Amino acid sequence: MPFSLESGSLPELEYGVGANVAFQVASIRLELSITYWLRTAVATVTEPPGVGGTFNLVSGALFGCYQWRWHAFEFGPCAELDAGRIEANGSRAVSHPTHAYPLWLAVGGGALATIRLDGRWVVPLHLDLLVPLDRRDFMVQNVGTAIYQTAPLAERLSAGVEYRF
Repeated sequence: MPFSLESGSLPELEYGVGANVAFQVASIRLELSITYWLRTAVATVTEPPGVGGTFNLVSGALFGCYQWRWHAFEFGPCAELDAGRIEANGSRAVSHPTHAYPLWLAVGGGALATIRLDGRWVVPLHLDLLVPLDRRDFMVQNVGTAIYQTAPLAERLSAGVEYRF
């Protein structure tokens, strides 16, 4: 069960919990994960006061990694495809708050390091950089500026506990 921190895909640093499955043959590791981002992020504009929105994210990632082994450590580079759904809601300060559910889609790369605690238990640590394929502006009707724009780069750090069969 990994624990993740991410910045860039939502207005502020986010934290989440998730689960993953991994398949490894020799030095090649394929991993599929899902993360539920726990905190509702808030973004606002300065004028008019109180206008903004809230954001939630659920995302899944497919990793392909190549790993080298040295004693109780494994480490190496990874490529990643990340997809999810953002739930964006207009604030109550607007006359007709709306809801939107845009797709979050990003590609990236990073590094995976694992520490073997014994023959079965492992602590994996991912550090990744993601580039969104679609940078959205989140707008509120009759407000000239975006309340939030997807960042050009998202960083992710995740750690977990893994049991190997």
